[in-house]
Amino acid sequence: MDAFWKWLMRANARAVCFGLLALFLGVCGFWGWKLSQPPQVSPSRPSPPPPERPKRSLELLAYLDAESARTNGSPKTSPFLTPYTPPAPVATNTPPPPNMNTTVVVPVKPIKPPKLPDPPKPPPPADVSITFRGAMQRTDGSILAWMEVKGDSDKKSFFRTNDQVQGLRVDSISTTGSVTLVREDGTTIELGVGGKEIIPATPGGVAP
Repeated sequence: MDAFWKWLMRANARAVCFGLLALFLGVCGFWGWKLSQPPQVSPSRPSPPPPERPKRSLELLAYLDAESARTNGSPKTSPFLTPYTPPAPVATNTPPPPNMNTTVVVPVKPIKPPKLPDPPKPPPPADVSITFRGAMQRTDGSILAWMEVKGDSDKKSFFRTNDQVQGLRVDSISTTGSVTLVREDGTTIELGVGGKEIIPATPGGVAP
């Protein structure tokens, strides 16, 4: 072993590389030649014959039927087979079908109509207020009173002398800023600018 190492140390590195390469190429060539050879096929052996199938039991029954018919002269029937007997019907307690022509009377309770709620009561009548807002004299000399009436509905309008305002008659209009109203009983009401007269409502509606 020491001689090999000494030889390897003295050997040329190039020669060692070429030697290893030649060895590698030789191994590759050997395996390539071996793989390129066709595989050797061994001679095939004859396959064994298939096993004989066992005879079926039907063949045995047919043979027995034939022997029995030959000896006894009876038809070919198997002594091992019994004729089929259908089962007897089972009695069931089935109720008869219902009569569809029977009329069934179902008592029906009378339905009372719903009670309607009472109609709403009308709202109580509201008091009426008359407010004098001022007077205006037209070019023809007539004087108009500007009054505001509030009750169920608001109304602002000019009124002449002898006009009716909620049952009150306009008696006179002064340019100094006043108006005189007369009730049905003859009593008078004098209103200045901004003056207000309240007429109470009656059960039947607004007082005239």
